[in-house]
Parts: sequence; C-alpha cells; structure tokens
Amino acid sequence: MGGFFICLRQLTDGELIFGLKCNIMSDMAVKRKEKILVAMSGGVDSSVAVALLVKAGYDVTGAFMVNYGASSERLRPTSGASSPQLRPTSLVDSEFTGRSSDVVGTEPCWHGDYQDALRVAAKLKIPLLRLDFVKEYQKMVLDYTFKSYSAGRTPNPDILCNKFVKFGAWLEKAEQLGFDKLATGHYAKLACHCEGAKQPKQSLAAVIPAKAGIQSHGKVACKLLQSADTNKDQTYFLHQLNQKQLSKTLFPIGNYTKHQVRALAKKFNLPTADKAESMGICFVGEMPMREFLKGKVKAKPGKIISTSGELLGEHDGLPFYTIGERVAVRFPPPARGGGEGVVGSSLSLRAKRSNLSSLSFRAKPRNPLSSDTQPLFVIGKNLKNNTIIVGTNNDPALFKKQIIITNVSWIAGQMPKLPLKCKVRLRHRQELQDAIISALFKKGRAGVGSRSIVVKFTKPQRAVTPGQYAVFYLNNECLGGGEII
Repeated sequence: MGGFFICLRQLTDGELIFGLKCNIMSDMAVKRKEKILVAMSGGVDSSVAVALLVKAGYDVTGAFMVNYGASSERLRPTSGASSPQLRPTSLVDSEFTGRSSDVVGTEPCWHGDYQDALRVAAKLKIPLLRLDFVKEYQKMVLDYTFKSYSAGRTPNPDILCNKFVKFGAWLEKAEQLGFDKLATGHYAKLACHCEGAKQPKQSLAAVIPAKAGIQSHGKVACKLLQSADTNKDQTYFLHQLNQKQLSKTLFPIGNYTKHQVRALAKKFNLPTADKAESMGICFVGEMPMREFLKGKVKAKPGKIISTSGELLGEHDGLPFYTIGERVAVRFPPPARGGGEGVVGSSLSLRAKRSNLSSLSFRAKPRNPLSSDTQPLFVIGKNLKNNTIIVGTNNDPALFKKQIIITNVSWIAGQMPKLPLKCKVRLRHRQELQDAIISALFKKGRAGVGSRSIVVKFTKPQRAVTPGQYAVFYLNNECLGGGEII
C-alpha cells in the first residue's frame, strides 16, 4: 500500500526536525485524496493527530463528539446539509458556542474542551463539526455500566466506549458523511496490508498510511500493535475492535512518545500544547465512582466479613467496592453490658473507589487477622448474601493463578492455535504477565461458552476483578481479549 509518513529525529540541542518521506507509491490506481474525519477531544493528543494529517496533505475535517453532558439537543443542519446531526462551526458562530439549551446560563461539562477544539481547528484552518452521540453513549455504555455494577461486577467503560461508540457509532457516521477513515489521538499503531500481498514493514504502516486514496482489490488485514510509548500505550482499551473497524482507522501519534507529542504541539504552535491531561471516566471526567453511581445502581447496606467468616462491620452497598481496593473499618467503644469483640456491634465502613479513607483496621489481639494494625482489602463480593469479604494484602485468597474469561474477541477475526504461550495484561499499564491460554472445555463441549478461555499464569495475580478484561499480547501485537468472570 502506497503513501508517505512523517519522520522525526531528535537533534543534540533538542530541536525537532520534521520531514516527509515520499514516493512510496505502489502500482495501484490513485483515485483521489483521502478524506479523513479526526475526532478532536480538545486535548493535545488529538490536536497533534490533526496537525500531522494536515501536514501530510490529507483532506482533513475535525469533529467534536458530544457524548455526555447537560445538553443532548440535535444539531441543526446547515443549508443543504443531509444530516440532522451535523453542522460546521467556526469561532464566530454565536449560536454554536457549546452552551446548553437545557439550562439557561449554564455550560455543559464538555464546553471548555469544545472551545479548545475550535481554537485548534482555527489554527490549522480546517472545518470542525460537532456531532451528538448522547443517546448512543447512554444506551451502549452507561446503561451497561450501571447494570454491571448492580450485578456486583466492575466494568470498564472505556473499553465499551471504544467498541460501541468511538469505533462504532462515530465510524458509522463518518462513513455516512463520505469520509474514508476516522482518525483519533490514541497511543497505538496499526500494520495493515492487502491479503496476498507482501506485508509492509511496521515502521511504514504504524505511523500514517497513504495520503492519497488507493483503490484496493484485496481484503485488508490489520494488526493492532503497541505504541512507541509503552507507558501511554492504549491497546488494552482497543482490544475489542475488529478488522472492519481497524481498516477504517488511523492512529497518527502511535509512533511517538508523549514527550514527543508535546514537542510536536509546540512546533505546530497549537493552543493545546501545554494543556494538562484529563483523567477519569470516558467522557464523564474526573468524578469519584461512588458519586457517579449514586442513584443509578441498586445498592443496600450489608455485612463485611473476614475470610474466616468473622463479622467485622457493615458496607454501604456492593457496587461501591471493587476487588483489591483498600477499605477502612472503624471500631466503636464496646457495647454497654461489657460485650467484647465485634459480632453484633454497630460498625461502619466508609470507603470510596478511587477516593478511599486512609484508616486502618485495628484488631483486638485475639482476632486472627492481625495482632497489630493492618490495612484490609476487598477479596470477594457475595451478591446472593450481599456481603463483602476482606483480608490482608498477603491473604492467599487475594491471588489467583488461573482465571476464566468469556466473550473473547480476536482482532484477527479468528482464534489462534491453542494452547498459546503469550503475555497477558489484566489492567491498563500493568506489566505484561507470562501465561498460557487454552480453550475451555467441559465433558467434550464448550464450558462457559464457545468464546471462553482459560488463562494460566506463571505467577499468581493480585486482585483479579470480574467485569474487567484480560488482554493477550504476542511480540508487541495485541491479539484480543475478553471479560473476566
């Protein structure tokens, strides 16, 4: 597949020089310049992705996606526009400032990011669309997330968002609007080739594919590869994507580190060059999970017990806790009448996921858990009895050497030959773990399901969490993954 890509080299004085490496054209017929829709979040990563594509000569249009916030209005079309959800914007469009029409005088949570995206689009002289996917995000991500928490699992909204919204609804809209591909600011690389043709080197396919539209006569096969920045690599969140989605996708910054992306942003003089990174729930932002879940999930107080079955206190509701998180138990004075111990006492536990108290469990000397002060961690949740099981950080029950995952998705579209020795990651940024994966069978037939896999680790894994995902890697390639049960 022909094309050209951006090259980057670091000089001794720290200056970044950019050049174009051209004339890598094949004998395929060039039809036209490719039209690329770039998802612009208002952050530095997507801003640089746009700048690289513009520099490379693509026909680029930006798009700011509204997925969550105070306003869910359908955007009015411009004159002659075919889509009721589409409207080009500019910095001087007073009717399109991002202010919510639902509450007069208020601004939705995405307003600031939208303004940053407008400034970047103006700097790069490209049109910017604003598209509404609030209903899709609610149905495909939020509803499932709340349902999973109510069932005692800990889902990963970012993975669902990528599969069903970013590379589902967004990609479908891009195709409807006549764009050839959708580009994002994810830290990941792609190696795509036409089946039957010689595969390109990763260094060519991983950055920016062909500038011009290429008429292909073969089926495109894509590999999802880890980014150059292993710390920022986002393939864990992208592992559920399929071949159709990847063949229509570009990851322009996948061959750069975060430091280099910042340098590129300053080189292009982008308004977002020094903007801080946003963290939190996909499109929701930085909000404690407990606060986000309140009023949206079924939760009632229940007992906290030790692994030996001893009653320790009361929790606020199973959805508010996840496996492996530290909890805090406070012991009140003994009940009147000289009662000792904790059984029957009115105890309370206050813990917030990602926002926990730093209190520790203070056990009486007779307690089998500890004779001194030791922190306690969630080891398990019993939905039937509405109880939380806790133990110390070195409790064997907190570690697993074998797990089962279901609803496995393979990026190649088919299962590799099993058993397979590979690397596995159970959470974003976790160091890759050695494991052997094999198909799950029971009495001659599939056990939990035909898409279920047994994962046997070389070393026991701490805090394996139902609802999260196990993702498989082999030689820098992300193979796919599935949900932990």
